[in-house]
Parts: sequence; C-alpha cells; structure tokens
Amino acid sequence: MFVEAIGMSLVASLLSFEVVGLSPGGLVVPGYLALVANRPQGLAVIAGAGLITLVLVKAISEYVVLFSRRRFVCMVLVGLLCMRGLELAGAATSHLMPEAAGLGYIVPGLLANDMERQGVLPTLLMATLAAAGIRLALLLLRPGTLW
Repeated sequence: MFVEAIGMSLVASLLSFEVVGLSPGGLVVPGYLALVANRPQGLAVIAGAGLITLVLVKAISEYVVLFSRRRFVCMVLVGLLCMRGLELAGAATSHLMPEAAGLGYIVPGLLANDMERQGVLPTLLMATLAAAGIRLALLLLRPGTLW
C-alpha cells in the first residue's frame, strides 16, 4: 500500500499544481497523509508540527540568512526535530509501518515549506483534498486493508 500511496501522491501533487496552482505540501505529503488518515491525532500532530516548524524557521531567519536551498533544508530539519520532540513528548502516534517511519519525520517540513510560499490555509486545504482522494483510491484498490 505504501508504494501505491506514494505513486498516487506524485500524480495528485502534479495535478493539483497544474489545475489549481497550489501544491499540497510536497510530492509525497498527500500519500503519507492518506496512509495515516484513520488516525486523526496523527494528522493533527503532523499539521501542528508543520505550523510550529513554520514559526520556528521564521524566527530563525531573523538571525540567520535563509533563502532557497538553505531555507528548504532548515524547514525539513526543524520539522524533523519537531516531530521527534512531539514523539518523545508522547503526542505523536506510532508509525503506520516501518518503511513509512522516516517519511513521517520530513512531512511537517515539506508542509511548512509550502505553507510559507502559498499560505497556511491553501496548503492544508490542498493537502487534505489530495489525501482524501488518494485514500479513496486506495480503499477502492484494496478494500479493507487500510483499517
């Protein structure tokens, strides 16, 4: 299911950008969100970590010159640290599957990167719509395997 979700995520990300002009948080974000959609707490933690990441990187950029690749890498690293911190604090839910564990740590940074470029609400809306479409496609592809 993981490979199918990520493949669909690539297509959904491309289509959402080409049709609407908005990115759903990165190429792999909707697929990962679709896989953890049955865990609302996990979705909330990911969105929260993305928002915390955005705020922290904006604060960091007051003291450090961040642009282009540096800013993107900072977003992903801070997002990873936020997810790890939330996990250690007990807020983050356990990972869906071992092969998805690493991906879950970079998703907040990818979300935060797009939140900064196109706004928080448009990014979260597109990520939600794309993830819902992928989740539906996965349920139709293999009924009963995602619950």
